[in-house]
Amino acid sequence: EALNLPVTDKSSPYFVVEAVVEPAIPIPTANPLNRRLLVGGLVGAILGVVAAVAVDYIQRLRKARRGAALLG
Repeated sequence: EALNLPVTDKSSPYFVVEAVVEPAIPIPTANPLNRRLLVGGLVGAILGVVAAVAVDYIQRLRKARRGAALLG
């Protein structure tokens, strides 16, 4: 018996599904993820620098006030 594909009889053991299934939502590539990580890293670095400068300023201000209180 010659095997003729595709077999349209679903009860046949040779039934072949040829439909190409595509996702309803397209799978995003890695590019937006890389951009998001880059932006997040830059924002985190900027916030870290701002926080370090603020802490340094507060510590210097307290030290100056403590010195002024001891003198006066």
